[in-house]
Amino acid sequence: MPTLLAASVATGQSVRLDGFRAEAARPGLLRPDLAVVRAAAAVCGAEVEGDTVGSTALTFRPGAVRSGEIRVAVGAGGSAVRVIEAVLPALLVADGPSRLVVDGATFSVASLGAEALRQSVAPVLCRMGADVRVTVERVGFAPVGGGRVVVEIRPGALSAIGLETRGPEVGRRVRAVVSGLPVRVARRTLAAAADALAGSSFVVALDAVEASGPGIALVAEVVTTDGVAVQSAIGAPGVASTEVAARLARRVRAVLASDAPVVPEAVPALVVPLALAGGGALRTCGLGTRARLAVEAVRQAGIAVRVLDEPGGAVRVLVG
Repeated sequence: MPTLLAASVATGQSVRLDGFRAEAARPGLLRPDLAVVRAAAAVCGAEVEGDTVGSTALTFRPGAVRSGEIRVAVGAGGSAVRVIEAVLPALLVADGPSRLVVDGATFSVASLGAEALRQSVAPVLCRMGADVRVTVERVGFAPVGGGRVVVEIRPGALSAIGLETRGPEVGRRVRAVVSGLPVRVARRTLAAAADALAGSSFVVALDAVEASGPGIALVAEVVTTDGVAVQSAIGAPGVASTEVAARLARRVRAVLASDAPVVPEAVPALVVPLALAGGGALRTCGLGTRARLAVEAVRQAGIAVRVLDEPGGAVRVLVG
């Protein structure tokens, strides 16, 4: 949904969403979803129908984009980054600078993490011509939330870009970001990550933070001359540290096995900016369900997107 709303706000194209989460145990819009919808509506003065908890249908008619300061509290442990994904593209080409302050989870299973937004997405937007600075002021783990992400945007003329090949590596690191848990848990999880990534030359570190609730996340960063590929895995009650580490290792190995520069989780955040720039291309090591839904969403908003599967598992996404 964030990508569909981002495309709608940025292009001025009205969209309708039917059957949203219709088969879920709790069907329809949840409170974090409403935060995304209302933030997008606030940016452009949209007319919205169906923006109530439990609604499975939504009509969104955007108006003119407004720059300025926007503050959003997601609530209920929802992802702060989902809100940012919905409103950031339009603000890249707005009539003045903007500042987004979003309170919510910075680590969430169902969305791009704030570290990936900061290190993987924002630098690409800057290369395209905008000035985007992301600051994670407070870490927040789902389901409690309580984090804060600040995004400062100075619009610019966006240029088409091709994100085809990752540059030479300059370093690899993995961190265990932890709050409110015993030190032994953090060390055990970090050791499991080191074992799962053995032989891959990762430097490991423990990053203790203060958050609103307990939580732990593993964050891996593959640093190259032209960017940082960030992958993460989030811990949860009852989930063994070895399972969290194995999940991270699978994602990291997929990145290392390909020369594609874009991590799959970043695709939804980049397709609309590429369209606003007049087109472009990106390669990723694979497209998960969320990224493929994002591609379908921008098509629904009238943006031409092609997906080309390559031998070896890499995927090329052509926009415009």
